[in-house]
Amino acid sequence: MYRFMQVLAMVFMLGLATAAGAYQTELKDDYQIKISTITTVALTKQQVRDAVLSGGLAHGWALKSEAPGRLVLELEHRGKYRVEVAVSYDETQYSITYVSSDNLRYSETADGARMIDNAYYRWLSSLTKAASTALRNVRAAP
Repeated sequence: MYRFMQVLAMVFMLGLATAAGAYQTELKDDYQIKISTITTVALTKQQVRDAVLSGGLAHGWALKSEAPGRLVLELEHRGKYRVEVAVSYDETQYSITYVSSDNLRYSETADGARMIDNAYYRWLSSLTKAASTALRNVRAAP
């Protein structure tokens, strides 16, 4: 009976460890979106900036800082989770890079892989979809 309880405890602990890791995925900074895949209209750098920012603001992202060709956006979720990303942009594309987060279980493995909660990718997807919608609605520069 004692051996059975030991095995059961090990299975339970292994299950918890697996479940804890199941909600994490490898963090890759490969969110690069070409404007030509979204719209055939030639846009200015300012129009790309405005569309990305308005899409983000519409989905709860806030502008934290700005420099030419670069926005830093932050999302706070339920007062508990926070993520910050940098959006670099020009007339032809924009790209999103992870900056920092709170409570998203960010970690680095021994082999250098960066891990983060799956929620990060849901929020990033929401941001890119909103930005793409805003870019589709931009009219050609005068």
